[in-house]
Amino acid sequence: MAAKFQGKWVDDPSVPRVNFDELMDKVGVDAALKEKLKTSTGTVEYNIEGDKVTIKSSSTAFPGNERVYSFTPGVPFDDIGMDGSPFKATVTVTGDNTMTDSGKNEKYGEFEATRTVDGNVMKCTTKMAGITMTYQMKRA
Repeated sequence: MAAKFQGKWVDDPSVPRVNFDELMDKVGVDAALKEKLKTSTGTVEYNIEGDKVTIKSSSTAFPGNERVYSFTPGVPFDDIGMDGSPFKATVTVTGDNTMTDSGKNEKYGEFEATRTVDGNVMKCTTKMAGITMTYQMKRA
């Protein structure tokens, strides 16, 4: 299950984020936080053991605020985003290379985030508030 995600991933600055500004504006992220997020680098580490996935994530936008959370695909869970906003999500795994989180963030509304691994590249798509943002990560 989702074996291709195993390991550490970092934002790929060689591939621009598409619709980043549009999404941030639409969900009401203030200008200072938007700029901080725009110039940040995110890191995500996946550890998969049986049917349990543990994700450790950090961002230069929130130094010292590493998030660690675990979930079982198909089982809803509650969590708090790096910005402190609570959300509820369910993760669906398709094959060994695609994960889709869908749920609702109390601050920003409903979302769907799909990540697909192809070799050492993870293509990420976030849909929220009628906007689709894409970005890419690479294996660290």
